[in-house]
Amino acid sequence: MPTEPGSERAAVAYEDRLKSIAPSRADGMPVLDLVVLGLGKDGHTASLFPQDPALMEDTRQVLSVRGGMPYVYRFTLTLPVLNSARHVFFLVSGANKAPIVKQILTTDSSPFLPAQQVQPTDGKIIWLLDRAAASHL
Repeated sequence: MPTEPGSERAAVAYEDRLKSIAPSRADGMPVLDLVVLGLGKDGHTASLFPQDPALMEDTRQVLSVRGGMPYVYRFTLTLPVLNSARHVFFLVSGANKAPIVKQILTTDSSPFLPAQQVQPTDGKIIWLLDRAAASHL
């Protein structure tokens, strides 16, 4: 992924790269074999933050976004790309993540948190939690 923070040009360049190397579905979304994601205490993943307009993107594959702590420019794959993956692993550790893990896995919060919106359409999702992150389940 390019490293020009805040650059729309870099986001488009990475999207073009994905199109050139990954197989795609009929709608043009790349089909990645494996996506490994983390989880923020606020339910964000892949630099997709709660209530961010990037969550509504349904045609682009890569976006330049700004958010998080620290509040900086980042690049992210969009939900349509994540949801086209064959396998999605969430790798989560630490007791400070236990409350959000419980919320995501045991409740239907509305609006859905970004991590809850990762639901591969033709793939599998696996949560890998250490004992501390799973302590509220």
